[in-house]
Amino acid sequence: MIANVIAMASSQKIAANRRNAQCSTGPRTANGKGRARLNAFRHGLAAHLLATGAVDPDVERLTSAIAGPNPDSCRLHFASIAAEAEFELRRVRARRRSLLALTTSAGEMLNPATACLNLPRLDRYEQRALSRRNRALRLL
Repeated sequence: MIANVIAMASSQKIAANRRNAQCSTGPRTANGKGRARLNAFRHGLAAHLLATGAVDPDVERLTSAIAGPNPDSCRLHFASIAAEAEFELRRVRARRRSLLALTTSAGEMLNPATACLNLPRLDRYEQRALSRRNRALRLL
């Protein structure tokens, strides 16, 4: 009979974890907390379109085109996911184009070093949207 063994942390490991946790508590000042709160809103790419509650008519049109005539609720659901992911891809690619043009959405000039740092970060959002779109299309 094979016994299930649960790895227990030693008292030294627990003490080390508690000491480390005291050093990583996040921002402490009001200014730091305010700055950290806005991290997720830097470019808006982390938000899903349908999760925000604002469904663009273009997304609805693409959903209808993907789902085809007389779709059932399952087909409509996956078509909606694919359409939303397609528009996320468009947002990411538009952001990439603006970084390559060294301008912000407001038309301000960017520092080339800042643009170079931000370009690889867009890959995560593009890959997520591609995966969601392709998975939804496979399940249609």
